Amino acid sequence: MKYIFSTFLLLISFTSIEASHVPGGNITYECIGSNSYILTLTVFEDCGGIASIQNSPQTINVTNSCGFNNPSIQLPVYSYGVEISQICFPQIPNTTCNGGSLPGILKHVFKDTINAVTLPGGCHDWTFYWEGCCRNTAVNLANQDGYYFEAVINNINNTCNTSPTIQANPVPYNCINVPVTYNFSVLEPNGDSLHYSFIAARELDFLTNSVLNVAYSPGYTSTSPINGISLDPNTGEITFTPTIQGAFVVVVKIEEFDSLGTSLGYIMQDFQFQIISFGCTNSPPTVPSNLITNFTGNAINLGGNSIQA
Repeated sequence: MKYIFSTFLLLISFTSIEASHVPGGNITYECIGSNSYILTLTVFEDCGGIASIQNSPQTINVTNSCGFNNPSIQLPVYSYGVEISQICFPQIPNTTCNGGSLPGILKHVFKDTINAVTLPGGCHDWTFYWEGCCRNTAVNLANQDGYYFEAVINNINNTCNTSPTIQANPVPYNCINVPVTYNFSVLEPNGDSLHYSFIAARELDFLTNSVLNVAYSPGYTSTSPINGISLDPNTGEITFTPTIQGAFVVVVKIEEFDSLGTSLGYIMQDFQFQIISFGCTNSPPTVPSNLITNFTGNAINLGGNSIQA
């Protein structure tokens, strides 16, 4: 509790963000049977910039390589302008979302719970994407590019699969020179295996209508978006120690595999780490050497905080 309270104090001490528009989002899907899906678009918006996400239905574009006609999708507003600013609740009136100076983030959700999207047939690469302009200014990107989120469904075997969903609310704020451990808190409703990997941030080229990888600043790449960063491919846990202040774009592909090793599709989480220095006087707690006691059962105690089953 002391660490959480100190972190909140750290965040409310921060008085400015080098940002302007959209610091992240994703597309997820829920299968309700017979190749029918409920899509959800989640977008995060920085209140310190120019408002760019309209309170109106959003168009989801669809592609496939199997020759099927692509359905037309308009997702209505499900919830709009829900503030998820990463500060303690009494300070909410003082965020940029409310005319103040503390960092403010809004969450917009677009979802049609009445009219599901019905795909006309099985294909391994039904791709749903949403794009626009512009990203927040970031240290690790060469330009202030557009944003692009996509989700892919493989229903070639008439598999009714629901994508994983991300429970954690970006945008995470972390202190410079303090070790970071971050997890998406992913919920996987089908019990499939998940694989996590870094991929490039993307944008749409409006002249050619093609998807492009954005340019990274010198010293950064899609697989190394922050110096010293690592990603556990099985748990999705991200670890690094930030040494530079500012915003860093990180994009993670979360892919599902069934028991036979067949890919069922994936979602991508496009978001930012905000590295700050204001109010960073707290020291994070250390992990005890052994967190597991009185252990019984058909598993192996690996020590520390790990059990093998």
